[in-house]
Amino acid sequence: MVPKNYLKIAPIVVLALVFALLIPLFFKGSYVVVFLIITGIWVMFATSLRIIMTLGLVSFAHNGFFAIGAYASAVFMMRLGFSFWLAMPLSGIVAAFLALVIGFPMLRTKGHYFFLSSFALGMVIVLMFATQWRGLFGGTMGIANIPHPSDVFRLQINYYYLVLGLTVLTISVVYRIDNCRIGKEWRAIRELDDLAALIGINIVRAKIVAFVLASFFAGISGSLLAHYLRFISPEAFGFPAMLFCLSSVIIGGMNSTWGPAVGVVLLRTIMMGVGGLKEWEILIYSAMLILCVVLLPLGVVSLPSRIMMLMRKKEA
Repeated sequence: MVPKNYLKIAPIVVLALVFALLIPLFFKGSYVVVFLIITGIWVMFATSLRIIMTLGLVSFAHNGFFAIGAYASAVFMMRLGFSFWLAMPLSGIVAAFLALVIGFPMLRTKGHYFFLSSFALGMVIVLMFATQWRGLFGGTMGIANIPHPSDVFRLQINYYYLVLGLTVLTISVVYRIDNCRIGKEWRAIRELDDLAALIGINIVRAKIVAFVLASFFAGISGSLLAHYLRFISPEAFGFPAMLFCLSSVIIGGMNSTWGPAVGVVLLRTIMMGVGGLKEWEILIYSAMLILCVVLLPLGVVSLPSRIMMLMRKKEA
């Protein structure tokens, strides 16, 4: 049975997909395609973070699993000779496995304890890539000359369609979760976890499943980034990356499946417009985040409904 809310948004989704499929055809070989590829990867990464935030958790370790996926995929191809089609899913599995091992004790904490532990974990992971096993990970200099998935994907438009397909898959998985029993349980935990536990919801298991699933998609998005840029370093996965991802989810709309995508597109478009202010990006993200929390607590996706509500009030 098709959910009623899906029938309402289906035309918009179809139009958005058609637009996404056609737009690179008009900008072959231009910076627009590069912009779209990076944006798609960040949409996938931000959407994966929202999986955790559905439970009311804000994990500042997510950039660490993004980095794990990127480094794992590069090592699998360059050191072990794996094909991209094996290295990419394995990078997600490695990120998910480490999330399971590390997350089991960490997810038993709550509130500011979870925030501090996740923040420390994200910092430690990135620092590890900068300081440990330099022969393998390249230290602060990173890893260069990461191979393309194949000769076919040397063409930017082909890589764009690869990223688009995986991003749509990620959003589809999250949408399915949002509209099934698991999603309802996760939202119940976010609203009142003690009451959720009383009605039989296994809170620890739900948090672990969400954390592992989110880390898997973060790892996949890291793999896509590494093989597109062909260079990675610890600096690319630092605090600004985490702040951008978190800001995208909140500004776009944390309660909406499409919120992270809207937030990423909006922020990246703004940053492209003020390209000469790269050093101010953290300040720009922070200012927009504060404005959105104050003026649009439900995110940009709630703007059309708020406008409609104001119009109805004026008519009345």
